[in-house]
Amino acid sequence: MEKSRALLAILFLCCVSVSPLGASDADDAQLAKRCPEFMAWQSAHPEFSNKVELQRLKTRPPTKPKLRAQLLRMVKADQSVRDAWIKVGMTTGPASQDAIKNLQAVDAANLKKFKPIILRQGFPGPAQVGVDGVEAAFLLVQHADRDPAFQSRVLPQLAALHKRGLISGQDLGLLTDRTLRARDKPQRYGTQYRSDNAHPEMRMQPVEDIASLDARRASMGMPPVKAYACVLSVMYHKPVVTEP
Repeated sequence: MEKSRALLAILFLCCVSVSPLGASDADDAQLAKRCPEFMAWQSAHPEFSNKVELQRLKTRPPTKPKLRAQLLRMVKADQSVRDAWIKVGMTTGPASQDAIKNLQAVDAANLKKFKPIILRQGFPGPAQVGVDGVEAAFLLVQHADRDPAFQSRVLPQLAALHKRGLISGQDLGLLTDRTLRARDKPQRYGTQYRSDNAHPEMRMQPVEDIASLDARRASMGMPPVKAYACVLSVMYHKPVVTEP
């Protein structure tokens, strides 16, 4: 599931953001069965725009191994509380409310530790913390929703890394959409969805110029929105609506 997992959404559901890194074998089998368009797209497109450079970096030890280890510890806690919330069904019942409180507490603690590092040294690249350390750092920024100004400050740094082929267009598109929605503006790449008790399906939040959405996604190395929505439906076991 290594390739598929990088394409999962960072969702805004029930006022909480979620980004599961893992997927069960059953989910993987369902992707192959239910999402042939996505599977075909995935086979034809590498995860990163500069695969050769990233493969080279994967073979070299990071220059900041302690920072890498710290990022991986923080993201392990991040994913654990999100997995717990998904397991209780993303409802508004007592169990879900407890899971949401735990999630918010972990996000607050991670932000307190993570933000000073980024403000001091900038967003780390794979040479510093490895490819997995960069992805961990990205997830921590994505989940810093209580500080949208910080997210906006990091965005140009991610854009610079993307130009060098060191992060995926998917990651840059996700944070771009997140910062736009934080300012109540339409998203650009169709990565942000919302679900609540009145509308239990996952519904795409407002998008600028929706007729050109797939073209913008393609320019960032992202799958067509309907293929992406199929992945979300499999992973979250909910219907997904992409029409405005």
